[in-house]
Amino acid sequence: MVGIEKLEALFFKAAIKRQNGELEEIHDANFPGSNLHMYQEGNLRYVHLQSRGETTGWGTQFIYEGDNLRWYMDSRGACKSKESADFLKLALLEAYQRGEFLAGRGPDGFTAPRFSGFIYFSEVASGSSFIKFSCGEKILKDGKDEGIHMVSGRITF
Repeated sequence: MVGIEKLEALFFKAAIKRQNGELEEIHDANFPGSNLHMYQEGNLRYVHLQSRGETTGWGTQFIYEGDNLRWYMDSRGACKSKESADFLKLALLEAYQRGEFLAGRGPDGFTAPRFSGFIYFSEVASGSSFIKFSCGEKILKDGKDEGIHMVSGRITF
């Protein structure tokens, strides 16, 4: 069985590639509004499934070793605009590129010059790590809600 460190390293590598648009986005007409991204290294496979409704969405990320599920992360919530979604992607990428696992999300208090007025808040549950975690996050623009997500996940062995 693969070690936790290898799973976490695969998560960061695949998540960075996904956030940078380097993974093929797969669509299936049977699941409107949904998309799938996959990344594989040897017998480790990362799968990200996402679905969006008019006002909310959800996503699940999985890591398999062969046919065995080893780790997952669920997220649900919404961003109110494309601009807030783009800001969220940048916040997540910031943590991923630094190799910081903050319940799979971005750094608390994150801001970016090109997103004037935006601020990202993350409340990671005490004791969270790649092994088991949960988090709530909020995006504000000029003090007004622009997005909120709840996230949780864990290893499965």
